[in-house]
Amino acid sequence: MEKHVFGRTITVDEVNQLLTKISRVVVHPKYRSKGAGVKIVKETLPLCGKPYVETFAVMAQYNPFFEKAGMRKIMVTQPSLNILKAIEHIKRLGFSPVYLASQKMNYRKLSELSNEEVKKVRDTTRCLRASKTAHRGKESMV
Repeated sequence: MEKHVFGRTITVDEVNQLLTKISRVVVHPKYRSKGAGVKIVKETLPLCGKPYVETFAVMAQYNPFFEKAGMRKIMVTQPSLNILKAIEHIKRLGFSPVYLASQKMNYRKLSELSNEEVKKVRDTTRCLRASKTAHRGKESMV
C-alpha cells in the first residue's frame, strides 16, 4: 500500500520509519499549569528517534502546550454536524458533554432515565455509529 505524502509516493513501511505519535500526555492535577506537560513533551521529542512526531489534541484550543513544547499546528478539524446534534440531544436528556468519555458517569445517568429516555439515547448513539462522517474536532500537531 502506497500513499502520496511529503511531496512523493511512500510506502507504509517508510511512514512507520519516519513517524511516531504522542497518544496522550497525562499530568497529575497538582502539577498542571506549571509547565510540566510542556517539559515532558519537549524533553521526550528528541528521544523518540523519528523525524516526525504527531499528536491529535482536542484540548489544544484551550491549552496549546504542544506548541509551547516546539510542535507546530498543521491542521484543525471541526466536529461533524452529526456529533454536534447528538451532543445537543443528549444534553437535553441531562448528560454533561464533559463526562461523555466516563463509563461510570454514563451508567449513573442512564440508571436515572426512564425506559423511553434510554431508548432516545440508544437511538442517538446508534445514528452516530452508523455515520461515516462522525469525528471530533481536533488540532493536529507535528
